[in-house]
Amino acid sequence: VYDFVLGVKDEAGKVNRTEFELSISNKPPVINSVEYDGDDLDNGSIVTDGDISVDASSNGVELQDLTYSWGSQQSGSIEDGGFEVNVSDGNYTLEITAEDTLGNTESETFQNVLVETTPPELDLSRETSEGWFSSHDISVSCSDGGSGVEETAVFTGDDRVKEWRETGETSFNISEHGQRTFEFRCKDKAGNVQSETLSLKIDSKAPEVEGFTPEDGSE
Repeated sequence: VYDFVLGVKDEAGKVNRTEFELSISNKPPVINSVEYDGDDLDNGSIVTDGDISVDASSNGVELQDLTYSWGSQQSGSIEDGGFEVNVSDGNYTLEITAEDTLGNTESETFQNVLVETTPPELDLSRETSEGWFSSHDISVSCSDGGSGVEETAVFTGDDRVKEWRETGETSFNISEHGQRTFEFRCKDKAGNVQSETLSLKIDSKAPEVEGFTPEDGSE
C-alpha cells in the first residue's frame, strides 16, 4: 500500500494537491483447504450428496470472489464456506477459484472426482414356497456400476450375522431354529446402501414323543 500526493500548478502559480492511497499486489489469494465429509478432497475422491467446504484467504487485499466449477456441467459462487453437491452421477474435474479485488486469482483443480448418489443393485433369491423350513438356501447378489461394492452384510436386529466384500452372487444356508427377520444390506464405496428384508420360519428340531406306551405294555 502506497501513499501518493498529486500536485497540479497552473500558469499563475496556483497549486492544487490531492493525496490518495494506492494498493499494489501481485500475490494471489490462498486456498487453504477443500474438504468433503471432514476429509481433504483429492484426485479420485468419491462424493455423494451433502456439501463441499472451502476455506480461502486473501494475501494482503480483500477477497472478492470464490467460485466452483464442475467442468461444463455446473458452476457457481461459494457462500458461507461451502457449496452443495447437486450434479448428476459421473466423473468430473472440479475447479475451485479464489479472486481478490485486484484481479489476482488462485485455482485448485481436482481430477476424476466421482459423484455417485445411486445405490447398488441387490438381488435376493430364495425358495418360493412359504411356511416352515428345516433349513433354507438363500442366494444374494450385489453389484454397483459406479464406485464398486464395499460390502454386503446380513443382520438380525443389530447383530451382524454374515458379511463379504466380493461382487457377485453368494449362497448360504440358514438352519438356526426359530422365526427371525433378516436384513440384507449392500453398500457401495460411496456409502450408498440398498437393503431388503426377509422373514423365515426355521424348524430344525425333531418332534418330541411323550406318553407313548407299546402294545405289549413294555417301557
